Amino acid sequence: MDFNGIALAGVPGAGKSALAKKLAQIFNWQIISVGDLWRQRLHKSGNDKLMGFEEYWRQVPKDDNLAMDLQIEKIFAQGSVIGECRFAKHLQKYPLLLVFVTADIDTRAKYKMDKYGGKTAGEIKEILKLRESDELEVGRKLYGYDYRDPEIYHLVLNSAMMSLGEEIASVAGIVGKP
Repeated sequence: MDFNGIALAGVPGAGKSALAKKLAQIFNWQIISVGDLWRQRLHKSGNDKLMGFEEYWRQVPKDDNLAMDLQIEKIFAQGSVIGECRFAKHLQKYPLLLVFVTADIDTRAKYKMDKYGGKTAGEIKEILKLRESDELEVGRKLYGYDYRDPEIYHLVLNSAMMSLGEEIASVAGIVGKP
C-alpha cells in the first residue's frame, strides 16, 4: 500500500509528539496535533488560567469531540500530513499509515518529568493514568471501541524498548523514504 500520511495514536506520554516532529522533518509534511488544537481552544477560551488541560478536556462535550475529530479527518484526507490523534479507527479509509505508540507507565512518567516540573514521578503517573482512562472512556462513548486495540493499526511501537531513531526507521521503512 502507498501511504500518503501518518497518523500517530497512543497512550499519553509515550512519545508521539517527538516522533511526529522528527517524521515531519524527514518527510517535509505538514504536522498536526489534536492535543495542540484542544490546548489552543482552551487558551482562546481564557479558562487556561482556571484549569489545566486534563480537566478541560474531561469536560468537553461529545459533539465537540466529534467535531474536532471531523476537522482532523479532513486534514488527514488531504494527505502529506503527519499527525497525532486520539482515535484512528475512522481513518482506516484513507491511505495513512496508522501507528500506535505505547510504553509502560514508568517510562512515560520519565518522559514527562520536564513538562510537569515540580511534580513527583508518582504524581505524573497518576496524571497519565487518568488521561488514559479519560481517553478510553471518550473513545468508547464516541466510537464504541478501545483505541488501544492493536488490530486498528498497521504498526505498534513500544517507545520504552526502541530508540527514537529505531522508531523513525520502522515508520520510514514502511512509508518509504522521501
